[in-house]
Amino acid sequence: MLNPSINIWGNKMNYMIILFLFIGISFAKEKTVQSKVVEATVFKDRAMVTRTATVNLTKGMNTIIFPNLTTDIRDASVTISLQGSDAKILDVKVERKFTTKSRKKDVEEIKQKIESLSNQKQKIRNKISVFNSKKDFIESLKAESIKYANQKILLNTSSTKKWSNLLSFVDTNLSAVYNGIYDQEVLKKEIDKEIKKLKQPLGQFNGAQRTDYKIIIAKISSDRKQSLKVRPSYLVNNASWYSMYDARVSSAEKEVELTYYGMVRQTTGEDWNDVKLTFSTVDPVSVKSLPKLEDWFLDVRPLPQKNKKKNIRSISNSNIQVDYDQNWGLPDGKGAIAGYVSDAATGEPLVGVNIVLTGSLLGISTDRDGRFYIANVPAKNYTVKVTYIGYQDTQIKMEVYNKHTANMLVQMEESAMESDEIIVTAQRPFLRKSVANSTAYYVDGLSLNSTKKSLYSNVKAKDLSTTFELKTKNTIPSDNTSHKITIDVRRQPISFEYTAVPKVVEKVYLKGKVINQNEFPLLAGEINVFMENDFVNRTLINTIVPSDTMELALGIDDGIKIEKKLKNKFSETKGLLGGDRQITYDYEIIITNNRRSEEEITIIDQLPLAMNEKINIEVIAPKRENKKKGENPKLVWKVKVKPGEQKSLPLKFKIDFPANLRIYGLE
Repeated sequence: MLNPSINIWGNKMNYMIILFLFIGISFAKEKTVQSKVVEATVFKDRAMVTRTATVNLTKGMNTIIFPNLTTDIRDASVTISLQGSDAKILDVKVERKFTTKSRKKDVEEIKQKIESLSNQKQKIRNKISVFNSKKDFIESLKAESIKYANQKILLNTSSTKKWSNLLSFVDTNLSAVYNGIYDQEVLKKEIDKEIKKLKQPLGQFNGAQRTDYKIIIAKISSDRKQSLKVRPSYLVNNASWYSMYDARVSSAEKEVELTYYGMVRQTTGEDWNDVKLTFSTVDPVSVKSLPKLEDWFLDVRPLPQKNKKKNIRSISNSNIQVDYDQNWGLPDGKGAIAGYVSDAATGEPLVGVNIVLTGSLLGISTDRDGRFYIANVPAKNYTVKVTYIGYQDTQIKMEVYNKHTANMLVQMEESAMESDEIIVTAQRPFLRKSVANSTAYYVDGLSLNSTKKSLYSNVKAKDLSTTFELKTKNTIPSDNTSHKITIDVRRQPISFEYTAVPKVVEKVYLKGKVINQNEFPLLAGEINVFMENDFVNRTLINTIVPSDTMELALGIDDGIKIEKKLKNKFSETKGLLGGDRQITYDYEIIITNNRRSEEEITIIDQLPLAMNEKINIEVIAPKRENKKKGENPKLVWKVKVKPGEQKSLPLKFKIDFPANLRIYGLE
């Protein structure tokens, strides 16, 4: 029979062993893992970034830490996924961390550079001293030589040439000495500038540099030891994309090669190296709720102002105007910048304009409507720089105020061109048509068909959004620079229309019409138009949905000539005592087709429109049936002209009005 005390002690030992095992299993094992960005889905004003890391889990609770992540992360958007595992995610949170870096090493490096430059400066001083000694000696020698030469010349004229050569030798060496001193002084000034530049930051180094970053902490429970891939995803600000196109038209084949680009930029604080890139038109966090009407009051006394602004003065320069609105929805200590950028001459919005807050990582590009919005800008003074290819750079110094939105109105002026002609050639070969198959095309040896899937991206078109998953990996650094990525290349039929308005310009304009045969819309953006690989136009297109038609202005076709002539104009007065006056205009429009094919040309002209009942307009040619007074005075002809053929269109009309009535607007 066992001793009861021994049995009790044995039970306690069992309990303690079980307790220690439980504690060992229950305590989470922290592991810091390094992850890599592998995917990025870019939206119009943000991006969803996905990382991956291989994690070795132990049995029980594991705490996995993803360190050194960008502070641009939206904390509430973080998600974690586990691939091929039965482990469970119990908790995910984001924390902001701070670290300090000793600047002692930086200071020592700068001091070493200054010391090296000071040594170079001393060597230059030594060289200058040597040159000065040479200069003093040569100048004294020259003075004595001249004195001695004068005496000898008086006594012996044959020594003139000898002393002249000596003086020339002295002058040559003296010139070399002066040049040497000048060169060394220039080098000395350059070194002084470098030393001054290096000394400036020394006063700013207070021993340490503080940097902040974020970490993601995931608690994962596993019932066994295992290795698996963990994929954290999160939304970041300061990333955007917009559409851009190249349209290369072949008039011979009556087809257009349309290249669809995504212009992407990001300043999230972390580079996307060799990632799977997706462009999306989805707005992942927008709230599209019905606006609410506020009460509308009338009173005999002044009403309180709504959304009362802080007393902040608006600012402006020649191209930019800025005013401010209070915005209580912004975080404390932060403001925002919103704006609209347009062409100063036409008023048209500009797509893809770069707006950068110099001295910071903040910046953005305008969307397809020429608008931009930068949220959560620290409240302080900035220089905002606006740049766009083909336009003059402009900037303004402004202040971002706490809980205020700065509204910018920017008008950009085109850059003055130094040459009269711009020639832009295609950077990529035009698609070749297959002889064996009339619907097949090839580019760089690859088959391409407008009815097949894209070679460049997988397109997912939905009712309210479209995504483009690129088939190749791309690198997008955090450098606030737009990067052009090819989304798709399609070749589609194009129909041509010739139109002329000879009253304004005696030229025939070519326009192309393309039906969007893709399964996805062509989003609004800038399009560069090439005709036979020659650049002809840059313009903006609105969104073109599938089966809708896109029109391309292809410029002037000099192969078709048009001319409008005034053959005759005569005036006569009818009746006695003033009576009525009649003016007759007789025009001729001449079209000449110098092309090798028959073409149909639309000619547009007009008649005057009478704004007074006493003015009567009668068309003599062309004949117009059942036209009532006051109807649209627009005239349209559609004329088919064969190769080498010339056709003439008559335009004749008369205007009757009382002779004592003065008429304005007559030609």
